[in-house]
Amino acid sequence: MRLTCRSCGATGSAEAVFGDVDAAAALQLAGELDPVIAKAVWHYLALHRLGTRALSWPRTEKLLREMLDLTRQPTIRRRHRDWTMTPAMWREGMEQMQAQRDKLVLPLKGHGYLLEIVADLADKTESSAEKGREQGIRSQARSTADAAPLAASVADPALVDLHGERAARQRLRMPPMTDAEEADWLAKRRNRS
Repeated sequence: MRLTCRSCGATGSAEAVFGDVDAAAALQLAGELDPVIAKAVWHYLALHRLGTRALSWPRTEKLLREMLDLTRQPTIRRRHRDWTMTPAMWREGMEQMQAQRDKLVLPLKGHGYLLEIVADLADKTESSAEKGREQGIRSQARSTADAAPLAASVADPALVDLHGERAARQRLRMPPMTDAEEADWLAKRRNRS
């Protein structure tokens, strides 16, 4: 039986592949990959080969070992700080590199570009989470502050409208109004009445 690797282009009989010590070591390492990133790693490895030449089994084993070491760490150190990593970030980073294959200088010599991509992904994830936390804090502060004047708002229709505007913005996932915007909004609403 003849086997061909779709990623690296290596071909050989099953007996030769499984009988080769380096091939067996590489395949054993491949079995240790997180299932979330396994397929992406094979495509990523193809970026390390020259043209139509196949990666040697020792080089494949070395790259797989490096990828296992990188992806098993909960954080990476990049740009003078630690970034929390997930398998999904690694997969997305490798997929982005594969999509940019025509723009890359191949064969890749190391993992530096991948580390930059996943650090960017981690940065975006942290930024998004921080924005969500800040909105939650603002929302909670406003709902607490709004509870007392709610009874008084019955006498002031502009305040009732303001509560409706806040709720609509929250439902539509729009940014909340600043205090100055709310004051201006209330003034305009009261002048119309």
